[in-house]
Amino acid sequence: MSDDSEIYNEYKREAKEILNKMRSSFESLKERSDTHALTEIVKCSHKIKGVAGMMDYSHIEELAKEMESVSKLIVEGKLQLKPEIVTVLFESMNLLAKYNITRKT
Repeated sequence: MSDDSEIYNEYKREAKEILNKMRSSFESLKERSDTHALTEIVKCSHKIKGVAGMMDYSHIEELAKEMESVSKLIVEGKLQLKPEIVTVLFESMNLLAKYNITRKT
């Protein structure tokens, strides 16, 4: 296996793990308005942004950056948590998952 392929496989493994944690946080958030779940979404978005940046996947990095920013504003009380925002964040997470599944080396 080439070095590039190994790096890519490690990226996909890590991204999948982060996205699974993010999905779990969204499930908690849907059950109740949970600051801990939002904080986890901020952390997961930050991690995805970082690993995507290392791989030079700018579209994934940019989407994760926006998710992190919006989630952080909610945690800090600067933006009100509304169902519409949760929906957009959740759909963004699904898009991140799609990007990571279809991404080629």
